[in-house]
Amino acid sequence: MACDSYRLVWEPEAMAAYFDSTLISESQLDRAQVFLRDHAMKTPTQPIPGRLKKLKGTWARYWQYDIAHTVQWLYRVDQQNCTVLIDHVWHHADWTKRRTLG
Repeated sequence: MACDSYRLVWEPEAMAAYFDSTLISESQLDRAQVFLRDHAMKTPTQPIPGRLKKLKGTWARYWQYDIAHTVQWLYRVDQQNCTVLIDHVWHHADWTKRRTLG
């Protein structure tokens, strides 16, 4: 069954983080709302280079959307029920501050 549109379902912690102004700035929130409206509710499994990718391995059922360079969402898509399940909103690791090996 092909879906014309998808319903968004949020885990409570993800919803709280989405509206947490210490995690997501107002401009990032605006960008995220455009993504939800124009992409997640219409074509949630179509990759967006540099922003949206399907994960692999243990996380293969998840899609990762980068709201900003430091904040990401993880969501799953239930094609049978035409639903996008947003499970996590969190900060990326700050790779610029990682320790060099050697």
